[in-house]
Amino acid sequence: MKTSQTKNEIRKQLFEKLSKIDGILSTTLVGSFVDKKGLDGISDIDTIVVCKKLSKEIYFKCISVLEKINLEKCGLNGYKILINSTFGPLKFDREKLVVIHLMIY
Repeated sequence: MKTSQTKNEIRKQLFEKLSKIDGILSTTLVGSFVDKKGLDGISDIDTIVVCKKLSKEIYFKCISVLEKINLEKCGLNGYKILINSTFGPLKFDREKLVVIHLMIY
């Protein structure tokens, strides 16, 4: 699978899964995943989610649905997904790791 197809599939799944959560107003991808042409940015998928009212339920639903992104369908066989929901600028540069930095507001 081409790099552009992989990134598009990640985007597609991410938006589809988050859009199904009641109370989410918008989802935006920013940072290196968007800016870089190659797969370098897959360990740094900055995801901003804006909701009507942030609740514990929405917070945990976002984490849960993103953990279910099918990486094999994205052409990333053998990769694992990590959701960084700490609101901190932590970096997780490890081989075969897809990191979604989830920022919910």
